[in-house]
Amino acid sequence: MTTHASSHTDHAPSTTPPAPPALPVGSTYEAEAQLPGGATMALALVPATEGEPSDSLRGWVESDPEARGAPAVWMSFQGTHVHWSTGRCAIAAPVDRVAAVRAAILEATAHERALRSVEEAMASAWPALESDSELAFEFEEASVVRRRELRERLHRTLVLRARLARIAPYLLAPLAHPPTLGSQVGERLRERLRMPTRHEAATTQLEVFCDTYGMCGQRASEFMLARTGHRLEWVIIILLAVQLLLWGFEYLAEATGG
Repeated sequence: MTTHASSHTDHAPSTTPPAPPALPVGSTYEAEAQLPGGATMALALVPATEGEPSDSLRGWVESDPEARGAPAVWMSFQGTHVHWSTGRCAIAAPVDRVAAVRAAILEATAHERALRSVEEAMASAWPALESDSELAFEFEEASVVRRRELRERLHRTLVLRARLARIAPYLLAPLAHPPTLGSQVGERLRERLRMPTRHEAATTQLEVFCDTYGMCGQRASEFMLARTGHRLEWVIIILLAVQLLLWGFEYLAEATGG
C-alpha cells in the first residue's frame, strides 16, 4: 500500500484524518486529496481485481465525521465500485480508469460541498429573516438602528446567490455525449445526491431572501428620505420663524424710535 498526503497547507485540516483499515496490495490511500477550490477529502483507491470494497472499508467511509448523519452513497457499474461520503471515498476501479473516476469524484464532491454550504447558511438565516420580514412592510424610527444589520444580511444573501449561480453549470449540465466512465460517475453521483433538485430548491428559497431584504432596503430608504425631508421642513419653518421675529423686533424698534 502506498500513501499520499497533499503538501498544500492553506486548507489542510488541523489533524490528519484516520487511515482506513488494512488495504489490499496495490492500493493507494490519499489522506488529503485536493478538491477543486482548495479543500481536501480522504480517498482509498483499491484495485478492481479485489471486487467491491470490503465491509471494513465501507464502514470507514460510513463513519465519516464530515457527513453529519447523511448516509453514504454506493455505486457500481462497468467494473467500477464507489462508496462515497462527503469527506471519505473508497474507489475500486481498473487501473486505466482510476484517474478518470478519481477526478470525477473530486469534482462532484467539491460542488456538493459548495451546495451544502449554501443550504446550511440559509437554514441558519431563516430565524433572522422571519424577524426582519415585518420591516418589509413598515419601517419606523425605532428600526433605524437595524439598517446596518439589514444591509449585511442583504449582502450575505447576494453572496449566497452568486455562489449558487457559480455551481449551476455543473449541477444542471446536460448529459455528456458520448458518455465516458468519468462523466457517468459524476452524473450518477449528482443524481444520487439529488443535487439538481436541491439546487432548484435553494434557488427558490434565495428568491424569498432577496425579495424580503430588497423590500426592507426599499422601505428603509423611503423612510430615511422622508425623515430627511421632514427635518428640512422643520429647519425652514424655524428659519422663517426667526426671520419673522427679527422683522417684528425691527418694526417695534422703528415704532418706538419714531
